[in-house]
Amino acid sequence: MKEKFHEIIYDCIASGQVSSNRIALYLKDKKFYKYWKKRKEEVYGQEEQKELNASYKQSLANKKERENK
Repeated sequence: MKEKFHEIIYDCIASGQVSSNRIALYLKDKKFYKYWKKRKEEVYGQEEQKELNASYKQSLANKKERENK
C-alpha cells in the first residue's frame, strides 16, 4: 500500500467505514500498522485506544474463524 493512502485509510477506519476483515488486512501492512499505531496514540485517549485494540483483536479472531469454516 502506498504511504499517501495511509491517512485516508486511517480516517475511514476511525469513522467506522471499514469492515473488520478489511481492517485486519490493512494492519498486516507493516508500514501502515506503524502509521496507525502512531496516529491512534496521537489522536485517541486511553479508553479509545483500548476500544481500538479490542476491535482489532476481534477482527483478527473473526477472520480466523471464517478461515477455519
